[in-house]
Amino acid sequence: MSASDRSGASRGATPQALERVRDIRRVTHERVARELERERSARYAQGECLVAGIWVPEALAGPLRRARARRQLAAFLELVVFAVLVLLLIASMWRLFGFLFLPQVVRFIG
Repeated sequence: MSASDRSGASRGATPQALERVRDIRRVTHERVARELERERSARYAQGECLVAGIWVPEALAGPLRRARARRQLAAFLELVVFAVLVLLLIASMWRLFGFLFLPQVVRFIG
């Protein structure tokens, strides 16, 4: 597939049609942006704010942010503890292999 096939030129798309599509996309984007701005202004006027993608009353925003921060810290600490345990398991298996199996291999070769 050549570059001209992907651009739409081989399917009969004219520069005017492509420009029309660009205009429609731009107008749609501007309309959606205006609607979202209108909703945002109305929500703020009602005393709500956006926390983690959810509109909540402003009185709950602080506790929700703190709870979310605690949850993120707990998840981070769980990952750190898991990584340390995996490293300890690897180190113990390494020592166990060296203590139990390596002497037998050396005796077998020698």
